[in-house]
Amino acid sequence: MLRHSAAVGADLPPDEAVVLDAPDAALRTALTSAAEGDHGPARELLAATREHTQWELRDGYVSRLAEAALHNPGWLDAWLAESPEDPDAALVRADLCIDRAWEIRTAERARHVSRDQFQAFFALLEDAAPVIGRAADLNPADPVPWRIALVHAVGSQAPREVFDGYWARALACDPP
Repeated sequence: MLRHSAAVGADLPPDEAVVLDAPDAALRTALTSAAEGDHGPARELLAATREHTQWELRDGYVSRLAEAALHNPGWLDAWLAESPEDPDAALVRADLCIDRAWEIRTAERARHVSRDQFQAFFALLEDAAPVIGRAADLNPADPVPWRIALVHAVGSQAPREVFDGYWARALACDPP
C-alpha cells in the first residue's frame, strides 16, 4: 500500500468539482449554465423565487450560486453588467462578497490565521456592507439580504444590537 500511496486519489476531481448535496433540476441547470458563462437560468430561477416569495428556497439557491460565482465569476459579472438594478444579481453578489472574505480568512481556528489574512478578511467584509445594503434596498420585501447581513455581522464581530436589528428586519419581511 505504501508503495502506491502517491497514486492514490491522483485521478480524483478537485474538491470544488464534487457535488455532495445534489441540487434540484432547476438549480442544477442554473449552476451548469453559470459554469458555461450563461446567467439566464440563474436569473429565471431567482426571479421565480422572488415572485412566489419562496424565501427559504431562494436563500439556498443564492448560497449555491454565490459559491459557483466564487470559482467562476464571469457569468455573474455579465449579469450585473447587463442588469445592474436586478435585485437577484445584487443578492448573489452580496453573498459572494461574504464568501470571498471567508475564503481569505479560511475556516481555521484564529490562531492558525495570519495577520494578513485577518486584515484582508476584515477589509473585504467592510467592502461587503454597502453591497448587502444595496441588495436589501433593491427588494425591500426580501428577508435573504438580512440573512447575509447576519453572516456579515458574525464575521465583523458586530455588537448584539446589530444582530438584533438585522434579525428584526428579516422577521419584518417574513414573519414566522
